[in-house]
Amino acid sequence: MDFIVLEQGIDTTTPGGRLVFHFLAAMAEHDRELIRRAGSPSGAGSPDCRTS
Repeated sequence: MDFIVLEQGIDTTTPGGRLVFHFLAAMAEHDRELIRRAGSPSGAGSPDCRTS
């Protein structure tokens, strides 16, 4: 299945388009994980969520 977004120039029929699509999916997964951790009892202040 191919996915083409004309307005953003994402075309999964090309290697570059697949790369962009995978990157956006990874960013969404990362955001979802941060939201999940912020709602957990340990909260966002847990050692594994802190940045240096």
